[in-house]
Amino acid sequence: MVIQPREAKRIILSVSPSELDGGGFGAKFEKNITFQSLSQIASQKDPRAACHCWLIATKQSLKTAEQLRQTFSACLNFDLLPPVDWIDSSTEIFNLVQNVALDPINAGQTILCDCTGGSKAMSVAMALACSYNALTLKSPAKLILTFIPPQADPIVFHEFDIYRFVAAEQLRYVNQQERLAGLGYLARPSSILIHEIKNPLNLISTALYLVSDESCSPNGKIQLDKIERAFKEIDKVVSGIQRVVRQEADMLSLPPIRLLEVVERLKGRTQKLYPDLIVKIEGDIVGIQLRMTEEKLYSIFTNLIDNAAHATAGAGTVSLNFEKRENSLRILVEDNGPGIPTEVQANLFKPLRRGKNSSGTGMGLSIVRTFIVEEGGSIVLDSTYTQGARFLIDLPIDKNGEVQS
Repeated sequence: MVIQPREAKRIILSVSPSELDGGGFGAKFEKNITFQSLSQIASQKDPRAACHCWLIATKQSLKTAEQLRQTFSACLNFDLLPPVDWIDSSTEIFNLVQNVALDPINAGQTILCDCTGGSKAMSVAMALACSYNALTLKSPAKLILTFIPPQADPIVFHEFDIYRFVAAEQLRYVNQQERLAGLGYLARPSSILIHEIKNPLNLISTALYLVSDESCSPNGKIQLDKIERAFKEIDKVVSGIQRVVRQEADMLSLPPIRLLEVVERLKGRTQKLYPDLIVKIEGDIVGIQLRMTEEKLYSIFTNLIDNAAHATAGAGTVSLNFEKRENSLRILVEDNGPGIPTEVQANLFKPLRRGKNSSGTGMGLSIVRTFIVEEGGSIVLDSTYTQGARFLIDLPIDKNGEVQS
């Protein structure tokens, strides 16, 4: 079911942070999805028809919520809800939605619960509230869970059938497990086959090493070189088969992660460890998904921020600029430290390489590069940057597209 903005007489909207809330999170205020939704409702609304709006905001999006109320208060009625502590406050959000549904003033009314603007926890809490309302029939109001499709212009609300979604996710899981089982079936004979091939390859390698010390004719030396090259090619192919099977199985078993939630976690960790370090987050990261482990992505950022903190004695500035491209995410990580000397740059990503004044292990950037390359991405140092150090990172975006909430 598609619901036009002019049909929204009562609506609950979750509010994500914008630039007004500081900390570098979210898009510009006018790009905020809740702002766009309210703009469409206000522009298409019959001025004689009252529209009630409830905004669910966290303490991190309070300024955005307040600005939304001020901007649209002339044409829309806002009913205040207390802010929740954090984006993971599912119980609080569930109770807020239930309180709206149980209010006698909403008896017999249909209330849209749009989950597009919030976090995953907000979406889950709204979905649970709508499902609870439908199953128990305790509420005098009807709740409809909705979302706005990406790049919807003009804005329209689509009903989110949670039961169909769960069924689709269950089917996807079953198909995934069947494919994994197939890969497991492939991996078992592959591991046996690789083992059987590796044994004679190791013997050949040992024999080549021993024969290389023996005197032989020039032609014999040429033939030995050919054998050695062929051995290396075979070994490369066998290792590649083993790696592809493992990576495919690993990728299928990983759920997509939301970049916004990783960055939120990262900000809290940085403020605790480096209270004098200024961290700027630029670019709209709401809705971007990456298919890799959360800890791996978190480790990439923490290593780079730790390096920037050490370079600036914990009192400088580090910026993370996110730019979504067609199939990838470009991340610029900059600091205003002394920069990286030219003589160090060539071996920068090699393990156990440390700067003269570094107190680290020399493994940080090597780990960062390894994690990024494993995910099909790339990282380079921008040697033209003269105001400190700048790294350019490209990571593939999850092929399933952006999240809807």
